Amino acid sequence: MEQRATKRRISIAIRKLLLQIREHPWLAVGIAVDLLVIGVVGTVAVFQLLQQESNPTTLTVIAAAFTALLTLLFGMERENQSAQDKALQEYLDRISELETYKDLRKATEDGYKRAVMRAKMRTLVWRLDSRRKGVLLRFLHEAKLIKKKEYLRKGRSEQHVRAKRSEKHEGKKDAKKKKPWYYPILSLESIDLSGADLSHSIELVADDLSGVNLSNADLSGARLQGVNFRKADLSDANLRNAKLCEADSKTVSELDKRVGPPTELFKLDLTEADLTGADLTGADLTRADLTGADLTGADLTGANLTGADLREAKGLTQTQIEKAIGDESTRLPKGLSLPISEEPASGQATVRVR
Repeated sequence: MEQRATKRRISIAIRKLLLQIREHPWLAVGIAVDLLVIGVVGTVAVFQLLQQESNPTTLTVIAAAFTALLTLLFGMERENQSAQDKALQEYLDRISELETYKDLRKATEDGYKRAVMRAKMRTLVWRLDSRRKGVLLRFLHEAKLIKKKEYLRKGRSEQHVRAKRSEKHEGKKDAKKKKPWYYPILSLESIDLSGADLSHSIELVADDLSGVNLSNADLSGARLQGVNFRKADLSDANLRNAKLCEADSKTVSELDKRVGPPTELFKLDLTEADLTGADLTGADLTRADLTGADLTGADLTGANLTGADLREAKGLTQTQIEKAIGDESTRLPKGLSLPISEEPASGQATVRVR
């Protein structure tokens, strides 16, 4: 088991290194050239010493060429960073335009307007590094572009619009038609946000992240309440001390005006999510739905599984469970159990294995 865990850690480290190389290609080339030239210069210097020769010209030429090449490579890396900033800002400016925003809100779920903006987003994220992917997701959340369908205001629902249209405009052919909205305005399904840096400051409430790729993302300390992660890829993600739990009436404003129902709006959905190798140390998974989720190799040390549904979770072992916290409301697969601790917390029997 220990050997397998070590291999997995090495695999994660290699994947993260490759991700950094993809995000900073010219910097990676510069470092590689740096190491190569250091090796060449060292070899030449040792050779000259062995031959008892003193020819500083050779070393000077090599050093000058090395400096020029590094200057060029670091300049190209700066240009790469500037290009990322420009591409991201152009996308955010475009989607923030009043007419574009209005059109997207009222566009049909499978219409071309939303499809075009999604296609542009898919192209954009391939150019962005971890930090800028985090900026993009924060913007989409703050602009309410990725909310669950249940978050929609009742006055903007298709049923409400149809009812009002029939009441007020019956028989008036020239009446202006009010169009309904459809959430999420932009679906993140299959969007590659792998490696995104969303640590600590991110707070998502009632957002739809179903099908998104957040593998290797840093979500440590993040507050993810009532988020739909159905079929999302969270493999090897850092979720240490993250709060993954239900939302409530305090976090969802004007609840009575939402199409609801609250049970679906508040629900944290991790069904069929890929959590292989994820670090869930100290994470709050209270009442989370993990039906069909893959937890192979996930670290559940200190994770709060109170009320969580893991009955159909995949890859879960007794060793993982013994490091977690829960109570009698924690639902586990057959054959697994969380023994009752001798020291109940807050007057309630909890489950903890040391």
